[in-house]
Amino acid sequence: MRSPHVSGRRGWAFGLCLGLVAGVVMAGGPAATAAEVPDATAAAAPARYVPFATPVGALAGVLGPDSTTTFPVLGVGGVPATGVSAVLVRVITHDPTAATWLALWPDETSRPADLSTLNVAAGENISNVAVVVPGANGRIAVYNRWGEVSVGVDVQGYFTTAASPATGGFVPVAHTRLIDTRSGLGTTTGMIPAGGSRTVTIAGTFVPAGATAAYVNLLVPGATAGGWVGAAPPGTALGKGAIDYAAGSTQSGATIKLAADGRVTFYNKGSAAINLVVTLQGYFSGTANGGTPFQPVTSRLINTRTAGTGVPLAGGGTLDVQVAGIGGLPASGVTGAVLHLTVTPEEAGYLKAWPAAEAEPSVTLMDFNAGAWRTNTVVLRPGPDGKIRLKNGSFAPIHLIVDVQGWFERAGEPRPVKVMPMGDSITWGQGSSTTSGYRGPLWLRLSNEAGYTPDFVGTQTVGTIGDPDNEGHRGWQIDQLQANATTWITTYQPDVVLLHIGTNDMYRNYQVDTAPDRLSALIDQILAARPGIYVLVAKIIPSTNASAQSRINAYNAKIPAIVAAKGDHVRMVDTTNLASADLVDQLHPNDAGYAKMSDRWYPALTTVLAS
Repeated sequence: MRSPHVSGRRGWAFGLCLGLVAGVVMAGGPAATAAEVPDATAAAAPARYVPFATPVGALAGVLGPDSTTTFPVLGVGGVPATGVSAVLVRVITHDPTAATWLALWPDETSRPADLSTLNVAAGENISNVAVVVPGANGRIAVYNRWGEVSVGVDVQGYFTTAASPATGGFVPVAHTRLIDTRSGLGTTTGMIPAGGSRTVTIAGTFVPAGATAAYVNLLVPGATAGGWVGAAPPGTALGKGAIDYAAGSTQSGATIKLAADGRVTFYNKGSAAINLVVTLQGYFSGTANGGTPFQPVTSRLINTRTAGTGVPLAGGGTLDVQVAGIGGLPASGVTGAVLHLTVTPEEAGYLKAWPAAEAEPSVTLMDFNAGAWRTNTVVLRPGPDGKIRLKNGSFAPIHLIVDVQGWFERAGEPRPVKVMPMGDSITWGQGSSTTSGYRGPLWLRLSNEAGYTPDFVGTQTVGTIGDPDNEGHRGWQIDQLQANATTWITTYQPDVVLLHIGTNDMYRNYQVDTAPDRLSALIDQILAARPGIYVLVAKIIPSTNASAQSRINAYNAKIPAIVAAKGDHVRMVDTTNLASADLVDQLHPNDAGYAKMSDRWYPALTTVLAS
């Protein structure tokens, strides 16, 4: 990374914006080991994330070689002066005159030896994200090693030390591609033109409506020119960017603030059209006490240049790295680790990372070119043994550096719970692309956000997300459930039943007058089969068939009185929030509709489980 000094000064702007997690990687200079990196922040209070929609500029200047400058973050641009454990920043380079690396750390402390946040080649304008703990004076220091470079720091958000209950807990998900303009996945097919924008919906199966922000990996593949991509909730003024990209393919972690309905608008601020790929890694809950709080810690986990005999990772090879139980992280309760990954490649390729002992994912985390160091920050849940697995997607060897910036903690062990989804084809999942219906996103939230080990039970097995077991029976009416409910309940002994039934009775005009009484009798039957069970009874979803909808309205109007007469262990859930656009036919939801159903089941279910 050494380069001759080049004189000259250029203007630049530090933008303080507020965004998410990235890391102080230990990539520049002599290699460090875990023992050489002090665990200076391990005692900090756990914290929850507050995203900003509109960043605020704060500083201007140029960094020369081997130079440091500091700037305030606490009390600036909406960041509180107190109660902040760490800020989430995006670091950007502009026109570096030499290959160099940058490091950020708390002001009024010694710069950690050999830590770096961003590695860049001469003339390369790219960005990376990092978690930085402000110094006692509320300031952050930034260091440039070689040449001269304009540097921007966008603060995209901060972690608060406020006591629970609070929103902003992190919910990790298996890395999942949500948006791809090349194929039309999650959006319209086609590139985003220079100066253009694209509004997409992040909320759905994996992210509930009301989530405050998402942590994603952004990929700009095959760009013909450099630029940057901004992101903001629709109708919000665009502040700073989410990723700066170079010609070719660039990937970077980013925190994206979401609108209440889960939408975000991406803006292409480059000189040429681009494709954009968005891979979800997790989200920040809008529910009080939802998700897990953040604990900052700085530690190196591995540097293949110095580990053992310094052997690099072979082309196509994999490497398991211990995450939980070392470097200041506990052996259990780590729902996600903020990891800064650095690659020093000989040839072009890509990097993958996933929880060890799980299947290799299709998505990549980093594209790199021959001879050019590349860094990216990811949030990843360790596998059952506390390890992650990294794969070198190049034909040639690479050296790897893995540093941890912090972790999201779950207090205690996951709590087991048995849930029986019961109903007709809507419970079965007809119309869902995964045939998981509302059950898939609900299972994910119970497992990842609420801290349960959900066991969905029933004789039916269908769906590719979460636990596929259920008692959803296509075409069934209320009396058909009555004929089987006692056997199901006594066999599986669920803690909670989710009951959505009556659609076929109303659509077929089948004994409509007796439907409320039959529903009431079914509830009594379930309660008698397992004393102490909870039954959540849904108002059934709307239909686009006018005659059926008239009968549905009359049926739903009777449900509140039925539920009220059953006692505290029977609760009503209103799933009538679906619109015609949320249906694939006259009766069945699409993925968006099922996500809306999940969003109504979740708070009711977690409320009864907590009691």
